[in-house]
Amino acid sequence: MSTVKRDNLPSHLLLGVTAVEMALDYSKRQLAEATAWENVSRSADYAEPYPAEYPADAPAR
Repeated sequence: MSTVKRDNLPSHLLLGVTAVEMALDYSKRQLAEATAWENVSRSADYAEPYPAEYPADAPAR
């Protein structure tokens, strides 16, 4: 069966090892950033604690 005839197609079909590795790395960095800033992001809602503590800055390079 060809890819285009499948019932559940991905929204983004990554083709090639480099594309897959780059996409996974990008997604992992996004998830890590969202997790680090979760309390600040949630504090924008009325019912959530405010002010939220900011995550620690990354060490200078």
